[in-house]
Amino acid sequence: AEIVDAVFRHRAHLEAQGRMGALRRERARREFLDLLRDRLLDDAIARIGGEAGIERVVGRLAERETDPYSEVERIVGGGRESRPVASACGDRGTVET
Repeated sequence: AEIVDAVFRHRAHLEAQGRMGALRRERARREFLDLLRDRLLDDAIARIGGEAGIERVVGRLAERETDPYSEVERIVGGGRESRPVASACGDRGTVET
């Protein structure tokens, strides 16, 4: 019973200081990003052919036939047309995918 009372007192303290909403928001953000990351990773792995696709990419990386950045762009870019991007200088360029 003491632990339950302590939990309720702590919650009341957080609510009184207006921190409960911020904690809920941070928890919701973390959950959303975790789910999004998992789903995007699952989709990308499926796109390259599952575990066999991963092994093909790893083999090319190990043989230095490609680099991880190019492989990620190839997978995530998915053959899209060139698209405009903002550079660090603020001007516009294109990324070939």
